Amino acid sequence: MCPEGPFLDMCWSLDMLLSGEAENAARYLKYPEEAANAGYGSKYAVYPWEIETLVSERLLAPKFVPAQAGFQKILNCQVYNAAANLVNELRDLENADAGIYLKRFGILYEMHRIAQRQFPVQAGFFNKAQYYRFGFIYGGPECAKYFESTHGVSINDFAFAAFALKSNFLNKPRFRGNPDMAFLGIDQAAVQNAVRLLCAPLDRAREEHKQDIAKVTANWGFSPPVAYRPSYLRKRPIIELHDGVMYCPLPELVALRTTAGLYYDLVGGPSHLRNEASKRFEMYSAEFVRKTTRFEVSDEIEYRIGQRNWRTPDVLCERNGAVLVAIECKASKLTYDAQFAETPAAFAKRGYEELAKGVVQLWRFVAHSRMGAGPKRADASIRCLLLTLDTWLAMSGNLKREVIAAAKELAKGEPDIREEDQRPIVFASIFDFERTLMDGSEETFLDAMDHAATESFTGWMLADVQRDRGNEKRTDREYPFEVADVFPFFAAIDQLKDEREGKSAG
Repeated sequence: MCPEGPFLDMCWSLDMLLSGEAENAARYLKYPEEAANAGYGSKYAVYPWEIETLVSERLLAPKFVPAQAGFQKILNCQVYNAAANLVNELRDLENADAGIYLKRFGILYEMHRIAQRQFPVQAGFFNKAQYYRFGFIYGGPECAKYFESTHGVSINDFAFAAFALKSNFLNKPRFRGNPDMAFLGIDQAAVQNAVRLLCAPLDRAREEHKQDIAKVTANWGFSPPVAYRPSYLRKRPIIELHDGVMYCPLPELVALRTTAGLYYDLVGGPSHLRNEASKRFEMYSAEFVRKTTRFEVSDEIEYRIGQRNWRTPDVLCERNGAVLVAIECKASKLTYDAQFAETPAAFAKRGYEELAKGVVQLWRFVAHSRMGAGPKRADASIRCLLLTLDTWLAMSGNLKREVIAAAKELAKGEPDIREEDQRPIVFASIFDFERTLMDGSEETFLDAMDHAATESFTGWMLADVQRDRGNEKRTDREYPFEVADVFPFFAAIDQLKDEREGKSAG
């Protein structure tokens, strides 16, 4: 047992050691020299997903109550060995859990859960692409209006306040009091509303976290294993203790909460908000292709066959009048069950059905092109891509096969779709798609698409297929959008820097 404050200090320090900020960690944790800035793969490394799990488990443990008399055994959270022993115990517990649940299903499904837990964290949440992508998708006129009217702060000011808080938490794990951001142009009311979305008092965090796990337990019929329990820090990455001090053990999650996490602030709104976000995902994807390739790009086209209206896939990539790549976009939110249930396709049935419908949409386009009834001509070697906003099918060949099987069942109800129209489908998340186009050329992309759809590359990420094919990074192409276009506060930060540098030079 230990007080919550020192425990959260310790968790923050472990994250700083992995992040290359050992000097900051040294103020709160005594560690061996080998642990300083230990990177991924080091035996001294403690990974962010493990730290996240430690915090989750501490929220479930009894609150610390100081002994009124006599001795009390307390974990010394200021020494590395105590942290290392705790992490080793956690790993042993996770391995023991795995020994039980792997008797119920195959290791290939477990690879999907491991990927969901680890890959997004390794990619990072504090970068231009993360901010622009989700700022554009969730920052449309209707979503922005709903967010501000519901939460009392604009999306830009919310993200700006969070950015300032995260910057503070990169230097120290905690601070006391209400942050004053008037110098940034954010009034106090907006700051307080932003903090309310990011921070929860300890008692509330404990209670809501228990409720989250209880819901999963009721749904699954058993308690989720430790490694895959819901993380409260994804909803509110800052915890306020009873003395008024706010702690942020994983500052990177503040960036996640103000980008992809905007979904949580919109999900309770009317359906037209989700429709707007879905449409803007399609717009983003099409514009990304335009800015990073020389393909001729068409957006979704509505057309008519007989008495019925149809739509093409959302993005069509053409060359010489023929569609080489058809892309269907799915902005469905990756649910907890889709990530971590033992049988995701059963527990997140609705989401996977949407993916299957997307596959049919691609096949239908091929069929109508073959019939000469569509508005565009498909190339004989057309490639079909199902593009998702989240990582629905990371490292999971089995889930992809289930989606294809479901799509084939749906296609039986469409007489226009023949076996020859059911082209191989490549599945990719937008993050994977961005990496592929930014690192290669049109030809390496088409080559990767051709091979990613084969059985030998099932379960691979598209960018990794491109790399494995011997197509190492060929371009130094930068991310093609300006983040300040969707989050103006980045321009304000640059202006403040210029002003300070000017004064310093003067």
